[in-house]
Amino acid sequence: EPEQKILKTVTGVADITSETLIAELIHPNRFDTDNQYLSYVGLIPSTASSGEKEISCGITPRRRGKLRHVLIEAAWTASSKDPELALVYAKLCTRMKKNQAIVRIARKLALRIKRVWTHMEPYRINANIEQTSQA
Repeated sequence: EPEQKILKTVTGVADITSETLIAELIHPNRFDTDNQYLSYVGLIPSTASSGEKEISCGITPRRRGKLRHVLIEAAWTASSKDPELALVYAKLCTRMKKNQAIVRIARKLALRIKRVWTHMEPYRINANIEQTSQA
């Protein structure tokens, strides 16, 4: 109950998203790094390499399907309600497709969720931005 209440303070996270996060992740502290956490969720780039060439192929097919789905849906909501995420989304849309931009927003949102959940501090719009972007 207290974890769900804290998670719901994040813009875009409601009942289903918070329940899914708790059920699928158990707790974000079980991951040593942010990259391990994002990899588990499925919000990291997939790469193909051959010799010296390495090509980025979009997001990885390895994921927790429902978890990635709810985070992307939450990112759509957050990008319309959180001024910082709305600005980032608008900038991203100038150089890529909307669906690609929302995946980047979902990645930012996932890191914000991890920070709020780990520290058990309510999310405040514009207050957590600098700490999350440095991660």
